[in-house]
Amino acid sequence: MALEYIPLLEKQLELYKVPLGQERFQAYLNVVVGDASGHDLELAPLTWINPMAKDHALEQVQTLLDLGAEDAAKQAMLETLTHLSIQDDFKVSTVLLDDLKGGWTNRYLNEARDYFKPLESLKKFSWIIVPCWTADTPSLEFIRQTVKMYIYRASYVLSHGNPTTLQDVLRQEGLAMRFAGIKQWLESEDLEYSKEVITPYLQSEHYPTQFACLFGDEAAKAVGYSALGLSARAGFALALSLFD
Repeated sequence: MALEYIPLLEKQLELYKVPLGQERFQAYLNVVVGDASGHDLELAPLTWINPMAKDHALEQVQTLLDLGAEDAAKQAMLETLTHLSIQDDFKVSTVLLDDLKGGWTNRYLNEARDYFKPLESLKKFSWIIVPCWTADTPSLEFIRQTVKMYIYRASYVLSHGNPTTLQDVLRQEGLAMRFAGIKQWLESEDLEYSKEVITPYLQSEHYPTQFACLFGDEAAKAVGYSALGLSARAGFALALSLFD
């Protein structure tokens, strides 16, 4: 796999130091578009961020930089390259998304896009975009695991295409989590219950149902979908259990 790591957290920090308002938004456009022409974007990953984020985002980016997040992400990418092989060239970057006070960033829907339609972003930008979140406590282990999951997922969908059924998504994400070294977090009783609830929907191609099975009741209700009686991220826990 021909991957190149592009550090962007410093650029995000510089952007957040610009006074909030029109000046910052113009600076954001200048950074994202840069010298690109036509409909191209020079730094596509920054389209994911909240350019008008408040001080909490500035502080989080600084914390990530102080932790050495960019070095950890690059090292995780290099480690992944020893196990995977893709002929296509991609850039890899880590950016901070604002799920705490960012009105236009719904974490569940952003993550779902990455799980259900990962090929779209890969083909459009040739960029593997790895998110961190303002609501999370920064962790180098989380960054390493997330980088590995996103690169593995890219490798997987380039070979298999976007998932169609819920079962397809579970396999894709279960393999990605196992590759990244994610440990099971759901108690065995809850895991067995989740399996009973989710199994009848394995061949479903109905997005709201797939979403509810994966993310659980709280997330489903938050975006207007019907709840199925599941714990948070129960579907992901089940997916991981398939490959333990």
